Amino acid sequence: LPIGEPERGDVVVFRYPPDENIDYIKRVIGLPGDKIEYINKKLSINGKPVPIGEIGEYYDEAKMQSLEEFLEKLDKTEHHLLINSRAPSGVYPLPSHTDPKDKYFVLGDNRDNSEDSRYWGFVPEKNLVGRAFMVWMNVSKPSRIGFFN
Repeated sequence: LPIGEPERGDVVVFRYPPDENIDYIKRVIGLPGDKIEYINKKLSINGKPVPIGEIGEYYDEAKMQSLEEFLEKLDKTEHHLLINSRAPSGVYPLPSHTDPKDKYFVLGDNRDNSEDSRYWGFVPEKNLVGRAFMVWMNVSKPSRIGFFN
């Protein structure tokens, strides 16, 4: 199905670059030609820090840990993200990445618990399957689902 060009902030389904038999879902952060930096848990795109606002504490019942919840603004998209301030910042191959032609940089919204472009690189345009438009089931917080009570 034609979905148009992905925009920054879109959540997309794609064939996982290390094993294209697996579908993955992540948020598009970098478009072709963008310079992405993720240093000390701070995201910058083309030299500009991405604005985030602190929401407060988020308790992940499944992992039994407290995380910090933020509202991140990527162009016209706002979304919630989680950061574990006690987790190491991580060392990636380069402190900055420039997205090559026809490739996208994707990150998970749970930044310290996500295998994403920081680890395995860019998502080629040919791997894109489509945009995600809803979360069908998320059991990261079991008490939100009635039959777990």
